[in-house]
Amino acid sequence: MKFFSLTTFLLLVAINVSAQTWNQDIAQIVYDHCGQCHHEGGIAPDSFTAYADASNNASDMLDEILDDHMPPWPANHNYTNFIGENVLTQEEINLIQAWMNADAPEGSGTPPPVPTYNDGYQLTSPDEIVTIPNYVVTSNQDVYRSFVIPSTSNENRNIGSIEFDPDNTEIVHHILAFYDPSNVSQQLDDASSEPGFPSNGGSFPSDEAVLIGVWVPGMGHTVFPENLAIVLPGGADFVFEVHYAPGSLGEQANVNMRLDYKEAPFIREVYHSPLLFHGWPSLQEPELFIPANTIQTFHEISVEAPVNLSLISVFPHMHLLGKTFKVYGLTPDEDTVRVIDVDHYDFHWQFSYTFPTLTLLPQGSRLYGEAMYDNTDANDDNPNNPPADVGLGENTTDEMMVCFFMYTVHFPGDEDISLVHVNNPPAAMPESLFVYPNPALDLVIVDIPNTIHNVSQVVLINQQGQIIEPKFDFGNGRMTIDTKNLTPGVYDVQVHSSKQIMTTRFVKL
Repeated sequence: MKFFSLTTFLLLVAINVSAQTWNQDIAQIVYDHCGQCHHEGGIAPDSFTAYADASNNASDMLDEILDDHMPPWPANHNYTNFIGENVLTQEEINLIQAWMNADAPEGSGTPPPVPTYNDGYQLTSPDEIVTIPNYVVTSNQDVYRSFVIPSTSNENRNIGSIEFDPDNTEIVHHILAFYDPSNVSQQLDDASSEPGFPSNGGSFPSDEAVLIGVWVPGMGHTVFPENLAIVLPGGADFVFEVHYAPGSLGEQANVNMRLDYKEAPFIREVYHSPLLFHGWPSLQEPELFIPANTIQTFHEISVEAPVNLSLISVFPHMHLLGKTFKVYGLTPDEDTVRVIDVDHYDFHWQFSYTFPTLTLLPQGSRLYGEAMYDNTDANDDNPNNPPADVGLGENTTDEMMVCFFMYTVHFPGDEDISLVHVNNPPAAMPESLFVYPNPALDLVIVDIPNTIHNVSQVVLINQQGQIIEPKFDFGNGRMTIDTKNLTPGVYDVQVHSSKQIMTTRFVKL
């Protein structure tokens, strides 16, 4: 009996060891969760894609994982899911821990091939690149400077994709990009003898300026699906506010914004606004103030949604004392709309979190924010030693509580619009139909891919599943469907050809 027990034990050990080698299991986990930053030429200081490098750093790697610092994903994935989540499963953590405890063996055979990581731009062939003038930072304190780039077109354009690139991320704390249809920003720039003009951080450059985008370390590019876009008026100037971090005297950063424009007969406008912010009437406390040696929680409430809205992304922002930031909506019926729960906020890893599909915020709903700040010496990121009183401000050592949202006016069927493929496109996007105007009254027009030459049948399907064969005309890749006698509601359009069936959707008013 003792012999059997010892044999079984040794067999189990052998099986366990074989399952915790670099080549068999660990390499793929590291490629998937760490390699995007930790590879040769990546933004991280160490590469973990080769066995020798990973095994030499195994102890530090495990410490970072167990402390929930790596891989960087500050949001609670059990509350809401977003595109690009980088979260290790408990099984993966156990494998890495067992591998390290077994002295990180390489194993037999060869590891999986190392992926090709993209260290460059996501928008490789943009329609326009907007670059700020060369500016050398003139202070070692926080510097806020706004730069005006005159409009390059008098025609309205629709921003379908946007990407920021400050080439010196050591000194750039954040970037706010606006368009300004007035000449106020340009007048401020003209009055300054140096490039740009001083600003105070976070304020709009003029009453008519509109926010286009935000960049902080860790953020990637943004792509809007289908016919959604930020509408850029013709003749509007671009304005960049750049926050240069303390200690940047004599440094400079080449800051640019890459834009792709899209054309469509009907554009759904995207808005980018701080619907929750650290001032009246949103902030529910008298002021954002965290006394030394205290932990404080603050609350914000938005105004009621004037119409049904479709949320695209959410970006919560605090500074070094911030620890948690939870946002949710309450409908008029007291139903909860989960937005985000950043349960271990990290100032050094801030993201604009994009929903997998457009997310409905019903008319009359309010958004609620709750954030916790730790101004004690237990907070390793506390900028003051010993802790000091901290209040609202734009400096890194001050605090903020703001949450930006990208959203559009809701259309029925928005919940079926995927944001995954536009932000992580497959090798080949499937061909699709495009329908407009949407919503429709008397007719809709359906643009059909050039590869479809023969349409054999067109059907409409209403919300009750009833099939309707409408009157339509087809020619030159465009179909016109008579909708004036349809009952108001949502309809799926099915276009049948000899090789496939293609589907789109519209709303009949």
